[in-house]
Amino acid sequence: VTSASLGWRLMFAIGALPALLQLVGLATLPESPRWLVLHGRIAEAEEVAARLGIDFLTLPVTDNSVGAVKPLGVSTIANFRLIFGKQLRRRLFVGAGLQLFQQLSGINTI
Repeated sequence: VTSASLGWRLMFAIGALPALLQLVGLATLPESPRWLVLHGRIAEAEEVAARLGIDFLTLPVTDNSVGAVKPLGVSTIANFRLIFGKQLRRRLFVGAGLQLFQQLSGINTI
């Protein structure tokens, strides 16, 4: 392998690293508690909600009783207190930070 052919191969390998990291990270993501509840997997939904720090009884898919699962009318209008509140602040900054990192570095797989 010459240094010229190694250059482009190395370039593609380095470009594939973020995609591989994303693939590994995707495998570790839990199911959505809301999805689990809608599919009747209540115990798993409670576990995932606890790991994510979400109060299970306030999920918009339940009416606070485990047996009665139905989608509730959820407003699509978000207010700024909710978005910038303490509960979502970390997630907001992680998402905005990843977006900023993507724009500044040119990595299109994040």
